[in-house]
Amino acid sequence: MQAIKSLVLPGLLSAFLSTVANAQDPSNNGPFDPSGTWAVGGGIEQVKFDRQQAAQEFIEDSATAIYFEGEYFFNRLFSTSFGMGFYFYDDNASFSEWVEDWTGDDDYTSSDASGVPVYAEAGYKQFFGADGRTYVTVRGGLSLMLASERSISNCSDCYEEDIDIEGGGYGAVGAGVRLGTSFLLGVHYKRFFSGDIESATGLNLSYQF
Repeated sequence: MQAIKSLVLPGLLSAFLSTVANAQDPSNNGPFDPSGTWAVGGGIEQVKFDRQQAAQEFIEDSATAIYFEGEYFFNRLFSTSFGMGFYFYDDNASFSEWVEDWTGDDDYTSSDASGVPVYAEAGYKQFFGADGRTYVTVRGGLSLMLASERSISNCSDCYEEDIDIEGGGYGAVGAGVRLGTSFLLGVHYKRFFSGDIESATGLNLSYQF
């Protein structure tokens, strides 16, 4: 499954970049101007961690993530985004405990491992054509981990332990297409310059208004 994801997401990115590269010069079509608008949505990412740090924390060096974000367009070429994600670690050190649920029943419950990053980024984003049917973006961002732990969900007195995975600064490139008049479908690649995350490749869908 991981191998399929690692092939599909870069393939989608390549296809989008090829589409944009073949688009006509925007100066011939008239510029699309999203100034003052918002886009809200989310997506899925395949995240790669530093292998040594992941081994030290007893998780695999890659994880699937989902995220939700909002983006504001200051002008035709510049926007900023902020959002929150959820990392679902592949855990190699899970534990189990007897847990009593709200009905009073006992059950032997296993832990899970997850992380919650928040991030903000800003940079260049240009739409091509009068209808803004395609776009490219180059951005810089910062990701911070709000929580990263191994624990049993919905248990107030169970054992838990931190998973030391730190966020950091990154650069991102992406491309996408407009579906209809309001939906944007895109792909992106992030390369981290600090922290314990190496890269992230993702697919995103948003609604612009």
